[in-house]
Amino acid sequence: MAEKYGFRKAITALIDKDTETIITGTENGLSENGLFTIDASTSKGVISGAITGLAPTQTKVYGSDAVVDIIAQGTGAVSLTLAANDIPMNILGKLSGMDYDTTTGAYKLGKDSKPPFSVIDLVSTDGDKHPIHFALYKGKFGPEEVSLNTNQDQVNRATDSVTFSAVNRNSDGFVYAMYVEDETHKEADILKDIFKGYTPAPASAPASK
Repeated sequence: MAEKYGFRKAITALIDKDTETIITGTENGLSENGLFTIDASTSKGVISGAITGLAPTQTKVYGSDAVVDIIAQGTGAVSLTLAANDIPMNILGKLSGMDYDTTTGAYKLGKDSKPPFSVIDLVSTDGDKHPIHFALYKGKFGPEEVSLNTNQDQVNRATDSVTFSAVNRNSDGFVYAMYVEDETHKEADILKDIFKGYTPAPASAPASK
């Protein structure tokens, strides 16, 4: 695997559970084009992203007093723990399936709360300064755990930490992929592969002289 330097951003979107295409529009989706970028401008920056469970369970096969084979297929229980400084509450609420009460302004969880399916892309950089994308194609975010501590000599600051449980995408059976941007593989094409139904914004026309 390529060297990884830092953690630039995370990009996420809600998806339809059947078609697996992104949900657009601010009413039902996360933005007009469906994508929400968690970075310094929207969330005071990402902190860490840890993807685990990619390796499948391996079963040794014995014969003639020795190990003669190892059975391993697919992946394990793939999940992501994502930490950021300040993800907007309306985004966290939609990702985790919380109900928004317009009267009180509260985000609520209860017996009927059900998180939607979503997709997420983590972006780092390799040793040649090419962006690297680590995508989980389909899964669900759990609600954020809450842990508060009193201020003492210094302000005690709590950041956001959420867990994403991934499943295989119905359309092709894949759960995870890694992409490297370069001269041939552009960001827009990578995002179109990760986020089914994504349409890049048209390039701005050059200003007239």
